[in-house]
Amino acid sequence: APSGSADSRKVALILNEAPDSGSASFQIQDKGLGACEAAGYETRTIVVTDVNKFESTIQSAARGGYGIIATAFPNMSDATVAGAQQFPDTKFVGIYQFTNMEEPILQNLATSEFSYSQSGYLWGVAAGHLTKSNRIGLINAEPDPTSNAILNGVIAGARSVNPEISVAVTFTGTFTDPIEKMKKELED
Repeated sequence: APSGSADSRKVALILNEAPDSGSASFQIQDKGLGACEAAGYETRTIVVTDVNKFESTIQSAARGGYGIIATAFPNMSDATVAGAQQFPDTKFVGIYQFTNMEEPILQNLATSEFSYSQSGYLWGVAAGHLTKSNRIGLINAEPDPTSNAILNGVIAGARSVNPEISVAVTFTGTFTDPIEKMKKELED
């Protein structure tokens, strides 16, 4: 494709965290880009952790001729929408994002969402049945819309089977290894 125009055989995955083994980012990169490569696409992963650089990174990828740009996680939603609006000939995929749900619908933006509150509800029902102390705990990375939806689902599910239950919540500040970080904090 000419310089600056989208090449439909080039895919960029832009992540806001390093794709450490076992993380959701790693699975998206490994499975998603792996499938693209198997189908003959040229792929690239770009990690940008500074929220102030999300939009400019997306713009650079679009200007670099990537025909498909995938971004992941809710905090990249606004930048993904802005990129889709600015580059209508480029296809965008918002993974685990709540974008393109209201008018006007962008034809070049596909989103995937997951019913976090419903899965949290099921976890809460299970925990509510299993607890012997009327207490359960939830460990998550940070209080963002996804984590809050899970938390609210867990509480509702647990209380649907055990109205006396209490829920303790801890945010670790990391999506990649929350258990190890918590162990370290407890040791300190």
